Amino acid sequence: MAFDFSKRALLGIAVLLCVCVASSSAFAIQGVGGNNNNGSGFFGFGTGSVGGVKVDSNNVLESAPTKISKEDRQRLLASVGDENRTDLQTTTPMRKVSLRGLHDAAEKALRENKPLPAEVAFMAGLQRIEFVFVSPDNKDIILAGPAEGWKVDDAGNVVGITTGCPVMRLEDFLVALRTVDNARQDLGISCSINPTPEGAAALSKALSQMKAEDFSPDAARHIEETGGPQVITLTGLPTGSRFAQVLVAADYKMKRLSMGFENAPIDGMPSYLEIAKRKDSARASTSPRFWMECNYLPLAKSEDGLTWQLRGTGVKAMVEDGRIANDGQRVATGKVNAMAEKWAETMTEKFDALAQKEPAFRELRNLMDMAVVAALISKESLLERAGLDISMFVDANKLPTPEYNAPKTVPTQCSFVRLTSSMLVTASGGVQVDSWSVVERTEIVNDLATTRSAALQSPAKQFWWN
Repeated sequence: MAFDFSKRALLGIAVLLCVCVASSSAFAIQGVGGNNNNGSGFFGFGTGSVGGVKVDSNNVLESAPTKISKEDRQRLLASVGDENRTDLQTTTPMRKVSLRGLHDAAEKALRENKPLPAEVAFMAGLQRIEFVFVSPDNKDIILAGPAEGWKVDDAGNVVGITTGCPVMRLEDFLVALRTVDNARQDLGISCSINPTPEGAAALSKALSQMKAEDFSPDAARHIEETGGPQVITLTGLPTGSRFAQVLVAADYKMKRLSMGFENAPIDGMPSYLEIAKRKDSARASTSPRFWMECNYLPLAKSEDGLTWQLRGTGVKAMVEDGRIANDGQRVATGKVNAMAEKWAETMTEKFDALAQKEPAFRELRNLMDMAVVAALISKESLLERAGLDISMFVDANKLPTPEYNAPKTVPTQCSFVRLTSSMLVTASGGVQVDSWSVVERTEIVNDLATTRSAALQSPAKQFWWN
C-alpha cells in the first residue's frame, strides 16, 4: 500500500517511511509426513521448515526455530534414511531418473503397505531438472539433472550433502502433474499476500491523522494492529500442499528482502527501501508490487521431439507501480517506478547466488522446473509418445499427497525509515507459475539427439543412474 504524505513535507514536517509487510512465510511441517491424514504415513517425511516459519493450527504463519532439537533431528534422520550407497551419495552433473521406475517403486510400496523409500520420495537426490528424454523403446520418460546424496540440516531441511541446496520431492512433482491444466487458465497457479481492503483503508485513515513526531515503537505496534491480518491467496493448487507452502515462503522472503526486514545474504543487493532512502525522492511514495515468475530461455529440443532441455535461471522478479484508493483497493498505475525496477532487476541478476543462500528461492526454482516439465509432458503428449502409464501419479484418489496446515493469514509488520519528501507503506507481492508460457517457446538444437543417446546408454536395474 502507498500513501503520499508529500503535502506534509511541503509544510516542512519531517516525514517518515512506514513499511508494512507480511511477517510470514516459510513453513515448519508439523509431524512426520504432514499434519493430518491423506498420504501422510505413506510419504512419511516431516522436514522441519521451509524458509523459516511455520503454519500454526489456526492457519497463521509464525516464525520457526532456526535450529531443531536433537530429538527432532534424530527422528527426521530416521525417516529420511541413512543412504550409504556410494553411487547415490556421489555428486554428479547429470543423474537420470526413470519416471516409469519412480511410478513402479511407489506403486510397489503402496501395494505392500510400506512407507515410500527415501530415494523415491527425494527423486534420487535431483536438484534441478535440466533434461527430459523420451524413450519409446523402454516405454519411459527420463528426467535428468544435477544430483547428490542428502542430509538433514540444522533447520530440519533435507538438502544436498555438499551444496546444501534442497533436493526435489516427489510429492511436489505430483502436484505439478495434477495441476497442469489449472496452470494454463487465466488465474493459473499463483500465490499472493495482501492486506484486506478494510485493513488498507483503516491504515490510510490512521496514518493521515499522524504527525511525523508521532512515529515510535508504540505507533508501529498500533499500525500493525490497525492493519490487521493480511490474507494469503492461493489459486490453482491444493492449499494444504507443500507446493503451496513453498510458493508462500518464497513470496514472504522476497517481501522481507525488498522491504529491508532482512539483509540480503549476498553482496550488492540493497533493499528497495535502502535505494529509496539514498534517492530521497518523492517517487518513493509509490506502492510497488513485486512478484516472481518463470524465467527460462526457449526450450531446446531435438528435431524428433524426444529430447528437451530447460535453460535459464528459472525465476525472475517483476514489478509494477500502484496506489491505494480511498476504499482500500490497490489500483495499478500502469507505470514502473525506476527504483523498484532496479531492485527487481538486481534480484533477477543475482538469483542464482541468492538461491544458494536462501532455501526458499531454491525450492521455488525446483517447483518452476517441475511445473514446466508437467506442462511440456501435457502439451507435447509425451506420455502417449513414450507409451508410458503413470496413472497413479496423475490421480490424487489413487495416491493422495500429504496435507499440511494451509497458510491463510499473516500479521502485518511495520518499521520506519526517515525521508524528507514522502511516506510509503507497502505490502504487495506474489508468485505466478506461468509454466505454459515457457513451453510455448522452443527451438531445435541439433546436438541434443546425441545427448539423449549418451544418456540412455547406461540403463540400470534401479530407477536412477549416473
